[in-house]
Amino acid sequence: MGIDQLSQLLRESAAEVPVPDLAEAAWDRAVRVRRRRQLAGAVAVSVAVGVLALGVGIPLGGTVGDMGTAPVPTETKPVPGVTADEMPDTPRPRAVLGLPRSPDLRATAQQQLSGRPVERAVALYERASLPGAPDPEPVFVLGSDGALRVLDGVGLDFTVDEAPLQPTSLSPDGRRAAFPQVDELVVVDLTTGRPDTFRVPGFNVSVRWLSADTVLVEQSASASIVDVARRTVTAAPRPTDTLVPDPVFQWSGPRWRNGNLEVGIRVGGPSRGYSGTNVAVVDVRTGAVVRLLVLGPAAGRADATALGWLDSDAVLLRTDQDGVVAWNTSTGEVTSVTGPFDGQIAIVSR
Repeated sequence: MGIDQLSQLLRESAAEVPVPDLAEAAWDRAVRVRRRRQLAGAVAVSVAVGVLALGVGIPLGGTVGDMGTAPVPTETKPVPGVTADEMPDTPRPRAVLGLPRSPDLRATAQQQLSGRPVERAVALYERASLPGAPDPEPVFVLGSDGALRVLDGVGLDFTVDEAPLQPTSLSPDGRRAAFPQVDELVVVDLTTGRPDTFRVPGFNVSVRWLSADTVLVEQSASASIVDVARRTVTAAPRPTDTLVPDPVFQWSGPRWRNGNLEVGIRVGGPSRGYSGTNVAVVDVRTGAVVRLLVLGPAAGRADATALGWLDSDAVLLRTDQDGVVAWNTSTGEVTSVTGPFDGQIAIVSR
């Protein structure tokens, strides 16, 4: 049997084997902590696998790949009926939501949130913490007035999912921020600067705002809904994935709904279609991909995060290489919103 025949046989066999949820969750977490680990020049893979095996729930999907490096595209093939756009090398600048081009956080944020609350926040920032740091970096709040504040008056700790700030931490009205912590959920009213704590026992790994007042908090095998206004915490079934499983491509990070469309980061291949890391828009009624943004082979784009819908057409996403960019899913145009920065950002999403 020739090499080509053997490779084809292995691909066909693998396509029939479902991907374990635990592997998806472990790889997804390894991808998200890789940037912070590389700053110190070393990756403790065996330790990461042991900790990350706690798993993560469905708004934060999973990807599969080698634990040391992210999958890199090796081939590009057209997908019939799917419009595919390519990430340009140098997208033209575009002003969005008042986000600064170069978020030099410590140099520009001179005020504390408690002394100058916001009417509405448009973004939250947190710089990546170096390995071994005793505490996470501070969270910065960008108000609709364009000024940055330091979130004060609340002590946040690392979670099993690294830093407390997540792309899904900011409420849809920009008035609250939620942070998963061990045994509790911390919610900060950004209009007053006052934090509030809700008892949610266990290792809480992800948050997702369901409305301006309710937060879905997930653990590896359970979930809770916190009603901030009524101060209630109730157990909830973990969300199930509505998309058709694909043995080649897996989801990484949060996915965002816009009517019947959902957008997120896909990693996989190269068995068919566009391989590597792509931004995919999916029709949730059929599970079919309707548009792709191909990020290309650059290593600085392998760890991408979908930040949400800017409007009915444009999607915001972040890569190490580009910073925050906006992709118009109707025209295919990609524009640069910020320069690159090492850390996390949450943006108000429609």
